[in-house]
Amino acid sequence: KKATSTFASTKEAAFMLGVTPGRVRQFAHEGRLNATKVGSVMLFSLSELKRFQAIPRKSGRPRKR
Repeated sequence: KKATSTFASTKEAAFMLGVTPGRVRQFAHEGRLNATKVGSVMLFSLSELKRFQAIPRKSGRPRKR
């Protein structure tokens, strides 16, 4: 039996959000994504990931001015 977890690792969060693990850590460092640090591991609640997914984001490189 596999226990269902309410938290995701950085790698799992990255897969769910369609970004790299480094980008997930950057979102957490910027305060855009709430994380719980357990030892040296960052954990993200599934409800937080769903909230973050609902926010529209622009993709690609910003335009030159």
